[in-house]
Amino acid sequence: MSSFSDGYSFFVKNVVGGNVGSVHGDKYVGNVEEKIAKLTKNMKNFEGFKTGSDKLKGDIAEYWHADTHNIDAALKGKKVNAEVLRSHGLGSVDVQVEDKGYSLKYYKEGAASAKQQAKSFYERYREYLSQTQKTEGDISFEQYLKNSNVKDADIEKIMHAALYGNQGRLISTEQLEQARNFLRRKIAEESMKRPELVQKYQETLDMLTDRIKSSKGTESIPLTEAEAKNLADLAKEGKFDPKEFGLGSKELIKDKYIFDEALKAGMSAAVISAVLSAAPEIYKMIEQLIDSGKIDKDDLLGSGGKILSASSEAFLKGGISAALTITCEAGKLGNLAKSLDPSIIGAATVLALNTVKYSIKLTMGKMTKGELADACIRDMFLMSSSVALGMVLQAIMPELPVFGYMLGSFIGSMVGTFIYNSGHKVLMSFCVESGFTFFGIVDQNYRLPDAVLQQIGVKTLQYDRMETKTLELKTLEMKTIETKQIETKRINLVFVRRGVIGVNKIGYV
Repeated sequence: MSSFSDGYSFFVKNVVGGNVGSVHGDKYVGNVEEKIAKLTKNMKNFEGFKTGSDKLKGDIAEYWHADTHNIDAALKGKKVNAEVLRSHGLGSVDVQVEDKGYSLKYYKEGAASAKQQAKSFYERYREYLSQTQKTEGDISFEQYLKNSNVKDADIEKIMHAALYGNQGRLISTEQLEQARNFLRRKIAEESMKRPELVQKYQETLDMLTDRIKSSKGTESIPLTEAEAKNLADLAKEGKFDPKEFGLGSKELIKDKYIFDEALKAGMSAAVISAVLSAAPEIYKMIEQLIDSGKIDKDDLLGSGGKILSASSEAFLKGGISAALTITCEAGKLGNLAKSLDPSIIGAATVLALNTVKYSIKLTMGKMTKGELADACIRDMFLMSSSVALGMVLQAIMPELPVFGYMLGSFIGSMVGTFIYNSGHKVLMSFCVESGFTFFGIVDQNYRLPDAVLQQIGVKTLQYDRMETKTLELKTLEMKTIETKQIETKRINLVFVRRGVIGVNKIGYV
């Protein structure tokens, strides 16, 4: 049970923090890179198109805004997704995010873009007639609405209503001010001439924007008309590279995002560690309650201290390992660090932090050099065992990567502790018999115990001690008859043997 207890404690204090942090960091970077790859794929789909860039730029802008919004959401760790709907119905939404739709217009001038965004149902009906009158003849406005799946509409109200309703009106970023000025001018003009048209212009002005946004603070990257046209050219030629637009994980993942994710990973590790630490303590309390009918207050406080200590360590290790994993996988430390396995980063982080902790204890005199060396070797062996079995079970259960790795790490900690403890006993027995110091790790102490020195007549230095006087009560002593005994001289033989007298310390016992 000692090996199991030691292994469980090592898993909770060390493996949990490192694993949770590295897995969180790996998942974060993977999510960001997945969104970048989605943008690249969508641009790749336009390769070979013969459509002119002036027309294609609108479609390109739709995917640009949806995908750059999703990249921003991944960077900020928000679960919100924008989607290009590719619907061509009357007043249909181009890009949807949460419950809000956006209409995108990328014309050469701001006034033209604003005019298209402010178009009414009736204006769209007149355009339709001009395009189909020669082939299909005239149809009524009411029939046009029915054909467009706009049923049971109030003709008077809908006639001059904005075609894009409550949608956001997205245009190119450099045209924003020009478009606003155009709309303000139209509002002033029509308020005197045709007041029924003012609402559609005012609504368009209120909803005008150069990016899509969500309620969770995520947004797309604004795009100019020239940039949209350039993107269309690159997409048709299959030459789109996100890094040329600053959309690489190295450039996008800023320090503030790393800090935020490190905090999230640290909190997750602390919660998991607290739960795992509490489980055996709760079991002890229940057992104590059954045996004695009560719970000892000191034991309860001690259990709380253990849980707090374990969760604090896990928070620190989880946060730092997550930050290092994100930094390495984002390529901020070079291509070599980018290729490191997350589990290795997590393990190295834990070992480094433990070494720092042990070094502080050594400096404060709470640990000897031998104890520090033993602790470092033990941690390295157990962490290696944990990582190795974690990878094995992850390979066996690829459909459950996180669970498989954590289960393997837990088993690895148990097995590693049993092997290490058994091997350590064998090593110490060998050192007792041979005097081997194992390169200075085992302290071979050849000083004889004071009791043996006194038996062989060697005087030892005694420290002065202060003795307090005690109250002695007078007692009645009865006289006894004492008989003389004949004592024969004896030779006392003392056999001194060597054994373990401390952590990695062998001496006479």
